[in-house]
Amino acid sequence: MHLSDLLGRPVVAKAGDAVGRVEDVIVSLRGAEGYPPVTGLVVGIGGRRVYVSSGQITDLTQEHVDLSKNKVDLREFERRDGEVLLRTDVLDHRLIDVAAAELVHAYDIELEDTGAGWVLARLDTRRPARLFGLIKSGGGHASRDWKSFEPLIGHTASVLERAGGRMSKLKPAQIADLLEDADKDEGGEILDRLHSDPELEADVFEELDPDKATKILGDMTDTEVAGVLARMRADDAADAIADLRQSRRRRVLELLPAGQRTKVITLMGFNPSTAGGLMSVDVASCSTDATAAQALSIIAAARAMQPEALLKMHGVNEAGELVGVVSVIRLLQSDPHTPITELLDVDPIRVTPEADLTDVALLMADYNLVAIPVVDEGDRVVGVVTFDDVLEATIPEDWRRREPAPRPIRDVVGAQDGPVMADSHPPVGTTDPTAPDQAPAADVTPQAASTSAPGPEPTPAPAAPQASAVLDSAHLGDIEGAFGRVSVGDSDQGRTLKTRLLTLLAILGPGIIVMVGDNDAGGVATYAQAGQNYGYSLLWVLLLLIPVLIVNQEMVVRLGAVTGVGHARLINERFGRGWGWFSVGDLFLLNFLTIVTEFIGVSLAAAYFGVSKYIVVPTAAVALVAIMASGSFRRWERAMFVFIAITLLQIPMLLLSHPQWGRPHRPSSCRASRVGSARMRCC
Repeated sequence: MHLSDLLGRPVVAKAGDAVGRVEDVIVSLRGAEGYPPVTGLVVGIGGRRVYVSSGQITDLTQEHVDLSKNKVDLREFERRDGEVLLRTDVLDHRLIDVAAAELVHAYDIELEDTGAGWVLARLDTRRPARLFGLIKSGGGHASRDWKSFEPLIGHTASVLERAGGRMSKLKPAQIADLLEDADKDEGGEILDRLHSDPELEADVFEELDPDKATKILGDMTDTEVAGVLARMRADDAADAIADLRQSRRRRVLELLPAGQRTKVITLMGFNPSTAGGLMSVDVASCSTDATAAQALSIIAAARAMQPEALLKMHGVNEAGELVGVVSVIRLLQSDPHTPITELLDVDPIRVTPEADLTDVALLMADYNLVAIPVVDEGDRVVGVVTFDDVLEATIPEDWRRREPAPRPIRDVVGAQDGPVMADSHPPVGTTDPTAPDQAPAADVTPQAASTSAPGPEPTPAPAAPQASAVLDSAHLGDIEGAFGRVSVGDSDQGRTLKTRLLTLLAILGPGIIVMVGDNDAGGVATYAQAGQNYGYSLLWVLLLLIPVLIVNQEMVVRLGAVTGVGHARLINERFGRGWGWFSVGDLFLLNFLTIVTEFIGVSLAAAYFGVSKYIVVPTAAVALVAIMASGSFRRWERAMFVFIAITLLQIPMLLLSHPQWGRPHRPSSCRASRVGSARMRCC
């Protein structure tokens, strides 16, 4: 049974009288690892919201709810800790889809009778059909298992009952993405969940977009900010403090532990776009008289350091000068008693703190480095730059704003806990040949692991193709129109005259439609009015205006083709919600006024032919909706070309009117006359 079918249904007492209507359904999330049980209903009776326990319900259907008694407790309903109201808290709200690591909308909720009682079983995250089914939205999973989701309840006491929840299954970067997509209330609840795990909270802040992190930290107290930064990597903490208001920086620094404060202050002294501003001051190093086993023990004990910084061991002399570098892999493969001096690369690639970020990235790419030491003028190691920091700093900002690649939906619960989803991956122990991250089982026999016999390197199995993000898959090589098609694979084949002509039409078709689209009813009416008032004296304006419009439309179309999203959304992501809403409002107003002028033009044209506007305007509106609802661009493209052909009649009409090209003027006198129901001005 769907919640939408139950809400508003009558609640019937034992005697058969309707006493109220269902306003909400209550489930309990307190310690609920399975499906949340329905514990009662919120019933509206005479303007009151009262509680009816599930024990009082004898029958629950889509038509009515039957009670076992004739009396109902009329005390006002008060929510208890751990209770969730499905209509208030879940329906039409966003939840965390743990499998896909994203926020999804709950359009409906499915309840199921287990025999022992009703439970919350599934969610419908697919947008329902709109406009009486004429415009249908695609995609989505109609019904997904409840255990795939984590609700954002919005009720503080209930949130505390569920601190962490299934959100703890997500990686810090995934939670950071959720925070960046969440609104203020959703983000506040996610942060409340993170407070129960300070280490995870710090990891999430390290992954956050700097602007988002600054905004969140700005709403926290100095003590709370210091508590988060104390657990973050020193380089990330330094970046976060640098983004705080200047009046807060000193106070937050003073609240940091002494060791972390020293590291942060050191890093803040470097330019953020240099190796010094990017490096970590935690370096794995040992003396040159150490052995491989001793070097590995130092790495094993450095549990507080970031794992990426432990991929290389740095050998230093008594003066702290860099002698050489050795990888952890080589240490593991060497005899434990081997002196480290025999393993060191004594001429490692190194940079100074002032090295440009681009130069650091190129060095690491050219020499296949996962980490590069940063040394001062005395060749003493002051830090290390790791590959993950370089990637994060060098990836262009517009790449970050692309649509995320679709993630495979994985069932987060065992098959014994509920029905397996149709799109879930095979259970452990089976092989899914389509899974991009699945490799065949490796041979772990001693013969396979032996490296004594030299031989050619095994050829890695080709990776299965993965679904790309919008920026990776968007291309303009395939253009299909009403009269032709251009394809990347076929562009060099069959270069006949017919093929070339169809190719030209395929490319020009959309452009012609856009061009003629401005010659609409409103446009023609405007042209006629301008011509009547100014003659041909303003034609020169078109020489300046048309190139500007062409460039502007080409830019907007290119942005849409490459990113796959609208102009307003791009502005929202690049410049923030303020300018995003301004763009939406601006586009809405302009399009609204454009539609108004279109229908004014339609009315004028109909009046010239003696047709009532009360017939033509509704007909045109229905036709417009039908065009949008059909979903077939090619069909209407052909129809538009027919109308374009008709507009060519304007050329002979112009010639037959014998225009006086050399006499652009504004009429000085006009007389009014009426044609049909339209009043006209003739000069």
